[in-house]
Amino acid sequence: MKIFRLGVFIFLVYLLQVAVVSRFAIFSVRPDLMLVVITLIAVTQGVERGFASGFLGGLMQDVLGGMYFINFLTKGLLGFLVGTFKESIFGSEESVAVTAVLVATVTEFVLQVLILSLFFDKPVATPLSLFLLLVISSVFNCAIAPILYPLIRASAPYFAEE
Repeated sequence: MKIFRLGVFIFLVYLLQVAVVSRFAIFSVRPDLMLVVITLIAVTQGVERGFASGFLGGLMQDVLGGMYFINFLTKGLLGFLVGTFKESIFGSEESVAVTAVLVATVTEFVLQVLILSLFFDKPVATPLSLFLLLVISSVFNCAIAPILYPLIRASAPYFAEE
């Protein structure tokens, strides 16, 4: 039942991403609300919920967005990694929300560029444009993290195992 609640929550985050957050863009770069939520769930609730939310969120983005299952791979992996290394690398929960989101944004960006260029033969943009996209995306995601952190922290009892 808890995984169903998590799935509904992730679906609502996806709808919010598509309906509201996608309207905010700088140089056609939009904040990745799903990445921020998955990272914060992994930080607050651990590896199992981080992986489950990454798996569900990435799969939802790919299936409903018509992607190549790139989000499914990268977001599931990021949820797992952030949940696994949250205390050993980042420190305590309160101090890591923005840092974890920054690391997750950079990691997902690099993974997606590598997957698209190596497996799908998609052309890679110039290094300067990639760097600018990464910086803008990181700023967007890190600005959203402190706003969403209290919500994710307060919702933890609804998704945790009994």
